[in-house]
Amino acid sequence: MSPILIKDLDEDGLMKLKDMDCAPLPQERDSIYILFYRFFRQTCRVAYVQNELAGFVLAFADQADSGHIYIHYLFVAKQHRGKGIGEMLLQAIRQYGEDHAVKKISLMTSNADNVRYYAKFGFVRDEVLQQKNNPVFDYMRDVKKAVFLTLSLPSVSSSEGLFDALAAGWHSGLSEREISCAENLLLRLDVQLEHSLLDIGAGTGILPSILKKRGIFPQKYVAVDLSSNMLKELREAFPEAETRHLDFDREQKAIGLFDLVILYNSIPHFKNLDAVFANARRSVQPGGRFVIAHARTRLALSEHHRAIGYSSSHKPIPSDSELLEVSSRHGFTDACIEDDDYFYFCVEVKK
Repeated sequence: MSPILIKDLDEDGLMKLKDMDCAPLPQERDSIYILFYRFFRQTCRVAYVQNELAGFVLAFADQADSGHIYIHYLFVAKQHRGKGIGEMLLQAIRQYGEDHAVKKISLMTSNADNVRYYAKFGFVRDEVLQQKNNPVFDYMRDVKKAVFLTLSLPSVSSSEGLFDALAAGWHSGLSEREISCAENLLLRLDVQLEHSLLDIGAGTGILPSILKKRGIFPQKYVAVDLSSNMLKELREAFPEAETRHLDFDREQKAIGLFDLVILYNSIPHFKNLDAVFANARRSVQPGGRFVIAHARTRLALSEHHRAIGYSSSHKPIPSDSELLEVSSRHGFTDACIEDDDYFYFCVEVKK
């Protein structure tokens, strides 16, 4: 697949945007696009695939409340749908909101499919806006039959709230690459029925879904996640799973001893490596392994974050030297690190 680049709306993007066929959306007057470029481009993003404009999102801040953003248009060209571009554009606006103390992102739509689409990303029906009385809202609600949707952004410190909001659509949003890399990882680790597995940052259950499909769901499987909503989704899909609502970024009491402790696709969300490795060391039995893996390499993940406008105070995947140092300090041995097709780190506890 060709790389997707998310950019701020610039003059070149404006010229391409105003000539874009946005059917079935109504074509806006050029003056509308110029107004967004002139006054609201900080909340507008465009998506490119090989220098071709593939989609865009136009949003603006409420002039009476800078903590509230409204999405005017989100559009992806027909030939580029199914590539996750809409999600990347929404994420870019969300990232802007989180970086600028925005509390809510709202939109309106008359399309039931759109309501379901936005629900995957945490948008819910906004009854306050739905009942707001002024000529514009009255017209959109009563004549156009619009539904008003809002995404409430958590405070910067509330990672749990962020993932709780995303839980409902998390599993359906997994990419083919994320699934295929997880399948490769579990084959490589040769997970068997008799094994015990601790799944850190389990989300809604990508690993158990693969294991169950193969008929090798471990005799002891425990899922850990910061988000109670993620774990609720996981339990509904896999009633046999045991779950723990814990923050692995803080030192925790031992959950038990396991043959495998796996942290898949979630390492960018952990900041306290010492706590992560201390918790892992308490959980790996002699002869067992602790594995950190990600569907993207370090370079690919950094490029992905740059493309969607995401910035972080720490490296998404720690350096080799950091991982080797902290793993040695916590008594792990026989480190293996690969960063070719996907990122893979594995250490053991000696028998």
